Amino acid sequence: MEKKLSFKILIIDDDNLFLNYSKNILQSNGYDVEIATNGKEALQIFSKNPGLYRIMLVDLLMPVMNGIEFIKEIRKISRDFYPYIIIVTIKNETEILSQSLDVGGDDFIVKPINEKILVKHIESALRKLTFINLDALLDIPLKLLDSKDKYTTLHSENVKIYTSILTKLCFEENLIENKQFDTFLLEIQEAARLHDVGKIVIPDFIWMKPGTYTEEERRIMQLHTTKGAEAIDAALKTHPENSILKTCYNVVKYHHERWDGKGYPEGLKGKEIPIEARIVAVADVFDALTTRRIYRSEYPAHEAIEIMINEEDGHFDPDIFGLFLKYKNLFIDIAKTKLKKQLEEIKKL
Repeated sequence: MEKKLSFKILIIDDDNLFLNYSKNILQSNGYDVEIATNGKEALQIFSKNPGLYRIMLVDLLMPVMNGIEFIKEIRKISRDFYPYIIIVTIKNETEILSQSLDVGGDDFIVKPINEKILVKHIESALRKLTFINLDALLDIPLKLLDSKDKYTTLHSENVKIYTSILTKLCFEENLIENKQFDTFLLEIQEAARLHDVGKIVIPDFIWMKPGTYTEEERRIMQLHTTKGAEAIDAALKTHPENSILKTCYNVVKYHHERWDGKGYPEGLKGKEIPIEARIVAVADVFDALTTRRIYRSEYPAHEAIEIMINEEDGHFDPDIFGLFLKYKNLFIDIAKTKLKKQLEEIKKL
């Protein structure tokens, strides 16, 4: 079975049996593979064409240059390319495994390895590399947003954190169906960072207005959902099967919809609203209340939750909001930590 791939997998191990075994498995699954017996040899191979070797299997205990030394060198020289490094280990290498993850390893696999496990790790690496590449691309509009308003950038990063935790809790409580956990988590994290990206096109005098909006100003401000979604939709036309972009589109466009159908831009109701947008909606409001803005101070986290309870009135998915309240002390503790970091960032402005 042959795949048309634009990259190679580099396997580095001084065990010839493992080299040949893993090489044969991956080649039979359509992957292009190259091998090396130590870190120094692998470094020479990699240096000739850094962009070619996207995934590496790296043994830890090797002569000449061991796995940790090799990973350190790779991370030093591969700033323009990010090879995904899977550490090959045995059960009693816990301490050295921890060190290798600290210096830049991405994943690990324990010997003895069967075909199914090895292929699954490679497939997972490919999915994550897609996110790494797209993450760099999606940083571009966020940099523009940051240049206009540092507060919104800090808010978006906070929303990502709250969204991540709430998503994990939703999976534990079986509130999310027909989604693969690790993939969906990465998708919704990117979407949470981008949820307010459409504000780039909103005039500053409206976006940063300290008082109440007029009806016309409110209408213009609400356009940040559709304008942001239009930008992502343009990318979706080129990559219609990209699940990351689809999730980003849903969150950017629908995070201001309400469970009772009184939100915007389309007045969706209940489960008509994509699950990712319902999760981000809770995280967004909580952080909006606990984040300091140019025109007002932040609310203490416990007070913000009381405001959300008192003013909920059909705003949120009741199951997701109920889960948020069940673990409110966790979110309060995180909010306190985030506020300290935020205040440090604001001092730099």
